[in-house]
This record gives sequence, structure tokens and C-alpha cells, in this order.
Amino acid sequence: MPVADGAPLDARNQNERDRLHQTCGDPQTAARRKWPVELGAPIFGMARGAMDHRMANNRHRRTRRSLSIVGPLAAGLILLAGCASSPSGRAGAASAQVCPKAEYKIGPGDQLNIFVFNEKDLSGVVPVRPDGYISMPLISRLAAAGKTPSELAGEIQKRLGEYLRSPQVNVIVTHFVGMLDEQIRVVGQGVEKPVALPYKSGTKVMDVVIQAGQLAPYASLNHARIERKEPQGKKEIRVRLGDLLNRGDERQNLAMCPGDVLVIPQSMF
Repeated sequence: MPVADGAPLDARNQNERDRLHQTCGDPQTAARRKWPVELGAPIFGMARGAMDHRMANNRHRRTRRSLSIVGPLAAGLILLAGCASSPSGRAGAASAQVCPKAEYKIGPGDQLNIFVFNEKDLSGVVPVRPDGYISMPLISRLAAAGKTPSELAGEIQKRLGEYLRSPQVNVIVTHFVGMLDEQIRVVGQGVEKPVALPYKSGTKVMDVVIQAGQLAPYASLNHARIERKEPQGKKEIRVRLGDLLNRGDERQNLAMCPGDVLVIPQSMF
């Protein structure tokens, strides 16, 4: 309804509200309907874009953090794999080494059973003297030390050939001492008494320690070493006896070669 210009203010306001209601409907409802479309959508789009950017930054930071952790871890695993490929350092490399096999050589102190076929009086047990010689019927002096049993049998057969026709001789070693330079020795302040042991094929560190007897109370077991003579010169091989005896670390149970010296020092503390 038109309102005169001189009408009261409340009447004019009410008239304006009625006009807007007829044109746009309820102003509050229109405002609620227009807000998400005209204002809410742009604001929501801006908020979603900011959220996507923040999530991308978070993923980037997590990736960098993962790489910073995985990188050193992978390097450590590679280092451990390299150590595992060479078990126990120098001792592991030495454990793969095989001592050259050779026929046993007679040494001073050995006991020999010499058999001459069909000659009972010439057969019998003969000791090897400290000077490395033997004596038997018809042969007063013959060098035996440093020879293999087959080599000595050939020498005896040759000497007996001066008295017999085609003698047949066999030599059997019944008590082993071996050549002095092929014996295995255990020395150092970490042992109660140094010992020399005859070398036997397949002898290992554990066998030597057992035969050596009691160790000193303050033996530095993990600082033991094997001294070995090789064509290129003297070689030292570290052996952690403490790990072998107390933890059963078989990697330290190295093969012993003829002439090896096992040195067990004393602890400084």
C-alpha cells in the first residue's frame, strides 16, 4: 500500500519490508539461500585449496624424514653385510685357508715297526734316536728323521739288498712325535707351561688348547695369535680365544698348520 511522504517512520519501514517480501520472498530466507552460493562456495574453494597445499607439504616432509632415516639404515645394513661376508675380520679370512697336505715325516722320538718279509730276525720295533738315526740288524746307522715311512722303507730295502735277494720292507709309525719344525707350540704368559704337540691332520685351535692344559688366570684370550711361517715370510693371524671358549664362536676355531705357534699373552689388568 502506498504511504504518503508525511507518514510516520514505522509505517514507511513496514511498507519497505512488504515490498521486499513480495519481490524476493523472506529476506532472511533469501540471505540463507544466497550465502552458500554467492559467498560460501568461493570461501570453501579457497579453504580446500589451502588444505590440499598443506597436505602436500606434509607428505613432502614425511618423505624427506623417511629418506633421512632409511638412508643411514641402508648404509649400515650394507656395512654389516660386508662384515658378514668376511667373518670375524682377519681371523675369518684365515679360517678359509687350508693347510697343504703332505705325507707324514718321521721325527726324533718316533717309534717304528719295521717289517722285512720272510725275515723275522730283521723285523721288529725300532726307536728313532734324538739325532734322527735308527739302528737295526745289518744296518748300524741310517738317517730316518725327515723322511716319509715309504722313503725310509726304500732306504732300508736298498741297504738290505747287499745281503738279501730282493728284500721287501714295510715301515709303520706306531708312536708319533714328528719333526721339530712341524710341531705345534703353545707359548706365552697366558699358559701355565709352554708345550709342543705333534701335528696331526685336521688339528684346530680348540684341539691345541685342550691338549695344552691349564691356562693362566689372567690370560688375555681375545688377544691370542697364531704365528705361521710361509714362503713369503712370517704371518700373524689373530684369534679371539675368549669368544671361542666362552661363547662357542666356531669362526675362531681355525685350522692349525705344521709349525704353527699359538701365542697367548697375559692381560695387562
